[in-house]
Amino acid sequence: MHPNDHDALPEKLRGAGYATHAVGKWHLGHAEPSCLPSNRGFDSFFGYLSGGPDCWTQMDDTLIDLWTNGAPALGKNGTEYLDNLLAKQATQIVQSHPAESPLFLYYGSRSAHVTDTEFQHPEMGEVIDGMPATWTDARKNYTAMIHNLDQHLDTITSALKGRDMWSYTLLLFFSDNGAPLGELNLGLANAPLLGGKATPFEGGLRTPALVSGGRVPVGRRGQVHEGYIHVADWYATFLGMAGVDASDSGEPDDSLDMWPSIVSAGQTSPRQNIPLVIGVDQRNTGVQDAFISGDYKLVRGYNGTLSVPEADVEIVMTCGVDNATACLFNLAEDPSESNNLIAEKPEVAQEIIELIEAALESKDVVAESVEYDCVPVMAQLHGGFFGPFRGKPDNNLV
Repeated sequence: MHPNDHDALPEKLRGAGYATHAVGKWHLGHAEPSCLPSNRGFDSFFGYLSGGPDCWTQMDDTLIDLWTNGAPALGKNGTEYLDNLLAKQATQIVQSHPAESPLFLYYGSRSAHVTDTEFQHPEMGEVIDGMPATWTDARKNYTAMIHNLDQHLDTITSALKGRDMWSYTLLLFFSDNGAPLGELNLGLANAPLLGGKATPFEGGLRTPALVSGGRVPVGRRGQVHEGYIHVADWYATFLGMAGVDASDSGEPDDSLDMWPSIVSAGQTSPRQNIPLVIGVDQRNTGVQDAFISGDYKLVRGYNGTLSVPEADVEIVMTCGVDNATACLFNLAEDPSESNNLIAEKPEVAQEIIELIEAALESKDVVAESVEYDCVPVMAQLHGGFFGPFRGKPDNNLV
């Protein structure tokens, strides 16, 4: 959950006169009403609160997960393929927005996000029939979902162009993680990068991204940005473009403004250090620490087997918790993370360890999670829908 004592991006932008709208995936917490998008700076919200409900029914296990603003989207669930519903809402927002006023639109697509053992593609029989016969069903279904997403992106950008808003637009398109591997066995690959979603390796972390629109200088269009950009850096980047101070209550933010390095071919990225995992076991993988500094990445506490579907092999990775048996990689020379340099460059590892220790001392305190079954409470409070489950007088979980 985004800590409520920090200003979220839409809160900052709305304070600068932007209309702010969220469509699609939230997944930043819904325990209390204060956690919902409509209370975190968005003028409107239409989407889902969890990781990804069923594409056709919008069911997440036994509950319906589809919300509009601060309430369940009654009558909407089960009426259409989820991404089609989301795209219609996003397009309507663009078409009804005053063209001369600033707009921030977040669109979190459901397409191609795996939450089950199969892809749920829309009705695209002709598209799938035209794919190579040698492709697996998983690859065909995945391609159909991406094709659907591509159509929606075209519809939204066409609406911006039709309103004469494209020349003032910056469009950011990116993925939040690499493809999942292992038990899902969906035929996805991150080659030549190692690992996938929920691992500290590049296959799970380094994802494709692009910026487009009239705000991108002509001379930089079609060019590749060299250097790191962390997802958190878009906070300061967007705020900088909007002329808004990115500091939080007078304190500097972790985010860095990437716009100067994006628009200037000769300017390097200011991002050199990336804390990936600091002192926690990430999704029961055993990872204790993972940190990038310059060309190098240090991983401590990962012991597991990584599948490589495209090569039909498995790689056993052992990165110990102590400094001498950890894993150290030179990402510039070895992006596939095949050569562990921990024995050759202990001084580099020690420098990164010191950065990790500093991060441990400075990181925000996160409340320990408590496991309890909130599903019956949500079902009772919201008529069978997902939603806040704390802060109600009849809620015995408070």
